[in-house]
Amino acid sequence: MVVLLFGIELEILKEVSSPERGKLMAEAATVYRDRGRCLQALARPEAAQSDLKRAAQMDREARQLAEGQIELINRFREPVTVVIDGVSYRLAVGESKVITRAAGTFRYELPTTGQVSTGQVEAGKIFGLQIR
Repeated sequence: MVVLLFGIELEILKEVSSPERGKLMAEAATVYRDRGRCLQALARPEAAQSDLKRAAQMDREARQLAEGQIELINRFREPVTVVIDGVSYRLAVGESKVITRAAGTFRYELPTTGQVSTGQVEAGKIFGLQIR
C-alpha cells in the first residue's frame, strides 16, 4: 500500500514540478528497496529484482533533482580564471563551461579583479555567470 501511495504522490508532484519531488523520490526508493528485500526473503527473486532496479533508478533521479548547474561564460577580451568554492576554472576568450553541483549557495571569485561574491544554485536549474 505504501508503494502505491508513493507512486501516486510522485505522479502528482511530477505534474506541478515540485521542488520536493527529489526528496520524496529518495524516500520512495527506500520503500522499494525494503519491499525488494522482503520479496527476496519470500523467495520471489524476479519481483525482488524489479523493485531493487526501480529503487536504483529512483535514487539516480533523486540525485539529479537535487543538483543544479553553474554556466560560466567568458565574454571578456582575455582569458580569465574563475574560482568556485576553491576550485579554479580557466576560460579562453568566448569559452563556456557548465559545472554540475549540489543545490545551495556557492562562493565565486575573479582573482584578476579581486571580485568575490556568492550565488545560489537551485535544483534542476542553471545559474548563469558571465564574465565581461
